Amino acid sequence: MPSRGYIAGKPVSRWEADSDNIDIEYKNLDKPIQQFNPCPQCLSGKRGIIVKGVIILVIFLVGLVVGYLIRRNVHEVYIAPKVKQKYIGIQQDYDPTIRDELQARVTHVGNFEDSLHMLTTSVRMSGTSNAVTILGYIKAWWNTFNFDSVTVKNYTVLLSYPNYTAFGENHVALKAENLTIFQTRTNNSNLHPDISPFSAYSHSGNVLGDIVYCNYGRREDYKWLVNKTVKISGVIHLIRYGKIHPSNKVRLAEEHGAAGVILYPDPADHCAPGFQSSPPTGDGTPGTEDYDSLSAATDNSETSWWLHGDQVPSEHVRYWLTGDPATPDYPALSLKLMESMTPKLICETSRVKVYNYVFSLRNLGGTSTPPDFHGGLNVSYNTGPGYLAPDEKQKVELSVSNVLLAREIDNVIAIIRGKYEKDHYVVVGAHMDAWGYGGVDAGTSYAVIMDLARTFHDQFNQGWRPRRTIIFAFWDASKYGHVGAYEWTQEFEKQLSSGGVAYIDIDCAIRGNYSFYAESNPLLYDVIMQATQSVTWYGEGTSGKEKTVYDVWRERGRRSPDRPEKPWINSPSGDGDHSPFFYRLGMSSLLTAFTYDTKAYPYLEDYPAHNTLQDNMQYVLNIDPGYKLHSALVQV
Repeated sequence: MPSRGYIAGKPVSRWEADSDNIDIEYKNLDKPIQQFNPCPQCLSGKRGIIVKGVIILVIFLVGLVVGYLIRRNVHEVYIAPKVKQKYIGIQQDYDPTIRDELQARVTHVGNFEDSLHMLTTSVRMSGTSNAVTILGYIKAWWNTFNFDSVTVKNYTVLLSYPNYTAFGENHVALKAENLTIFQTRTNNSNLHPDISPFSAYSHSGNVLGDIVYCNYGRREDYKWLVNKTVKISGVIHLIRYGKIHPSNKVRLAEEHGAAGVILYPDPADHCAPGFQSSPPTGDGTPGTEDYDSLSAATDNSETSWWLHGDQVPSEHVRYWLTGDPATPDYPALSLKLMESMTPKLICETSRVKVYNYVFSLRNLGGTSTPPDFHGGLNVSYNTGPGYLAPDEKQKVELSVSNVLLAREIDNVIAIIRGKYEKDHYVVVGAHMDAWGYGGVDAGTSYAVIMDLARTFHDQFNQGWRPRRTIIFAFWDASKYGHVGAYEWTQEFEKQLSSGGVAYIDIDCAIRGNYSFYAESNPLLYDVIMQATQSVTWYGEGTSGKEKTVYDVWRERGRRSPDRPEKPWINSPSGDGDHSPFFYRLGMSSLLTAFTYDTKAYPYLEDYPAHNTLQDNMQYVLNIDPGYKLHSALVQV
């Protein structure tokens, strides 16, 4: 190639440049390219930063104005969609023949009777020997089934109990000038030495003072009392059960400066319609039962579904439901009570009879109350504080002695592993503990889940496996704020968060015989409705005509406002064993049961005998004498 005649700096062709001795001079390559800028000082330094900021702000504001003008009509006029989308529920791919085979196996009525009798022969508070015996029985029975595994998960938690050794026990008394006129006997020690009704996790102490009647203890009730300038600080608040959870009542009372709280079941909410109270018929001797007697209108027969006048409910009054109160949001590994979880007030519960005379509601002073405050007792339901003459010197004494004890609780877990999706879980759970004998709560649930486990075990022995893993679970310490379920979900939170499909809660399964009842999030609405359409209704009121559970539910239950052709399904309530699954983990949750006429008794928060000693096996037989509703619920 040519290499001669090269002059440095002279442009050359590519052929001339193709040589072994090239010395091309690149001029001005070290200097930056000069760009056109009419105002070099405007965009440099602090002034440049300000100018750039102003430009960006102007552009942003112009964009806002343009966007508003474009979207203005959307804000002013609602434009309905041209095509209404049809509601589409979850799609199922199960084999209906398997469903039919499972439902056909639910024919052994004796299983329900045996389970119910087993569970209701004794009081089984968590952490006591009776509860431990039942849990051991469940594990031994499930080990006879061909499940893939049966385990017991143990936790040490803080539970609350009445201090049985304390002098005077938990009580409420009426006093005048240091003379005890009347004192309640909440434990009925001559009849039921194994239970003393109480408010779990209540503070302990003794208060003597006036009482103020606060209706249901809701925010609107306290707002009314404050507007009427009723003195509610430094006095004992008398509140009836219903509308909201007892723990919420106590918390609101504490916020309003109460010295203590007394909870009672008012006849308007828990006794038969037409109930009328009577004045005392005894001789006035402190402690005699005639002193606070009720008229014959109170149905205390063994066949009564309504609350007997001598029954005392028990409840927990914890503020936060996060499992063990000593280890909130963590599995129970160390124990130290978190004070913010429990009331600083003392709180006691008592029976219907007591309030007819003992606290002289008929002679309570203060302000007259509106009809919403009136219950079923034959009294004025004045607010107080203090009494009218001649009882103006009377005071109420509230004494509570509870203890916190570290006790072991056990959850029994049985697993059938899925054929295709072993790491996706459907959990079916119920609790076994109770404040008393627990016929409806949790005897009916226990009977249902035991037969459900047997039914799946029989199918499993035929070589069948479910698509996903099914977990059967019995929870302990549910009455203390669903502690067992919370501890288990906290321990296995990672697995359940990623693989949890649904939680099926079985709680108070047979609380009435009028209609079907369901709670669920919308994803499972159609699943429940399809299931109820495949089960025959055997309850009362069908006049010999064969109907499905869905038919009766649709006829007797409430209707959905957005889908009036469908029966109403409630949203999951806040206080149940589903709480950690639904609220903490976000798993779909459903609960199914048979219930009473909720339209006829809209103010009845639960079945009347809930959490009392009246809730026994006979109470369940009054509702479902042939266990037909038990069978139908298992089939659903």
